[in-house]
Amino acid sequence: MLIIIIFIAYGSLYPLEFLSLPDFAGQIGNLADFKLWKRGISDAIANVFLFIPFGIALQHTFKGRSLNRVIGLVAVTFIYAYFIQILQIWTPERIPYGSDAIWNVFWRAKYYKH
Repeated sequence: MLIIIIFIAYGSLYPLEFLSLPDFAGQIGNLADFKLWKRGISDAIANVFLFIPFGIALQHTFKGRSLNRVIGLVAVTFIYAYFIQILQIWTPERIPYGSDAIWNVFWRAKYYKH
């Protein structure tokens, strides 16, 4: 599980160059943007597939099938995905969007086996 978490962070923050950006306010505004199709279908698909290993690992680590467990796992996935978006504020190569965190959660919520 830890390897998957590190892989996602690395893939999302590569080339791991962190700077103070002049458009900090604009980046913060992007975090509040949850328009799902704003970035295009290819970005949505990439975000869904990036988190598939994370969803599978969570499902096998926490095998409970209760509604509370499912809600908890979806919440954990969203928090991690949104945290990655927050870190992208300081990466000049990336543009953070709140909608990316929603796409990261999509597979986790949709394909959970009951």
